[in-house]
Amino acid sequence: MGAFQVKKGFDIPLEGEAPRTLRDLPASPLVAFNPEEFPFMKWRLLVAEGDAVKVGTPIAAAKQDENIVFCSPVAGSVHKIVRGDRRKLLSVVLKNDGSGEAIDFGAWDMAKVGSAGRDALVAHLQKGGLWPLLKQRPFGKLADASKAPKALFINAMETAPLGADQEFLLADRADEFTLGLQALLEIVPTIHLCIRQGCSFGALVHAQGVDVHTFAGPHPAGLPGTHINMISPINKGETVWTITAYQVSLIGEFLRTGKVPERQIVAVAGSAAKDRGYFRATRGAQISNIVGGQPLENVRAIAGTPLFGTAKGADDCIGLRDASVCLIPEETERHYLLGDQHWTGAGFHAFSTWRLFASRLCCRAKKWALSTALRGGKRAIIQQDVYERFSPLDVPLTTLVKAIPGGDVERLEQLGLYELEPEDVALCTFACPSKVDVAEEIRKGLAILEKEV
Repeated sequence: MGAFQVKKGFDIPLEGEAPRTLRDLPASPLVAFNPEEFPFMKWRLLVAEGDAVKVGTPIAAAKQDENIVFCSPVAGSVHKIVRGDRRKLLSVVLKNDGSGEAIDFGAWDMAKVGSAGRDALVAHLQKGGLWPLLKQRPFGKLADASKAPKALFINAMETAPLGADQEFLLADRADEFTLGLQALLEIVPTIHLCIRQGCSFGALVHAQGVDVHTFAGPHPAGLPGTHINMISPINKGETVWTITAYQVSLIGEFLRTGKVPERQIVAVAGSAAKDRGYFRATRGAQISNIVGGQPLENVRAIAGTPLFGTAKGADDCIGLRDASVCLIPEETERHYLLGDQHWTGAGFHAFSTWRLFASRLCCRAKKWALSTALRGGKRAIIQQDVYERFSPLDVPLTTLVKAIPGGDVERLEQLGLYELEPEDVALCTFACPSKVDVAEEIRKGLAILEKEV
């Protein structure tokens, strides 16, 4: 068991954390499969508009591996298939009839999991559509079952602002987590379970057969990239898989019941959210269903966290891996020269990660209702070592970001791009004085490397 203290980073004091209360939501009338949630993957449709589906019916299969499928989380019909340029598949919208009719894949207990063997377990999870929960680094692809990874990292903590508390998500799901963990141990013998320092949830602290590590410190102490960098860094030619503890419990639920889970717990947070808390919602539900029909005028809905999430409209649906929906105000007010919140003003009511404003002295404990405003213009100048202040990773981020436009593959490899995912540098994007989208630059760099591998 390793204990790690992260010193570099920053906790953004956002207002609107979700209280630890759990309620049920009515079933969402529509759900959707969003292929863009899975970069570097192409999908082949297995259904047509109007087709009837059950819970567990395969909707689409990955072209790179036809065994990997996305399964319907509801019973009903295929409502709409949305395509973009060159008939690119954008989404498959399913209409929920509320019957809950499901395909029975067969229940597995601990004994059957332990005796089935790796290939049978992989095939069972793929057939039930749970395999896409596993991500592979580098490149953030779906896990490749044909190649054994260096290790699997299970993230059981959250430090991103307004993120869903993994321990609360698991509160009544200890048995499901344990069964899912046992199945993953049969597939990947080396598993690192990362929990927060002070965690008291027994199924995590006393997990058997895995290496348990504790982490403390500011964000990004709770990101898989931080855990991998400090425990087992990725070298060229190596791969690791990642998954959250709550997603492990969904695998356990599928194994225990033999049916694809219909519902998931989603945290609703943010200063603009009228009703915050944790809600048991339909998997892939519409945003309007999750936020209780709240109007989104002058409000941005984000599937995920404000630091690294996806902007959604009321009719859009959450992704397979999303555990939270955050509502933050859209910026509509302009701030003029010498005004309090202008960069030339005193800043008693302005927030910054830098020591620029008076709020740094008088509002240290304050929670901020930050908006979507960029608060400044984009500039070509990148201050040296500015990103390293916010990242504990052993990667020269400033040098790396400057090198990406050049496209020198060997140089990018030497600088450690293999170890990064866009979410690892989202905090750097937030804090950058030049408003550089560091996450997008890392995404571009990974695309360059992916073409060469």
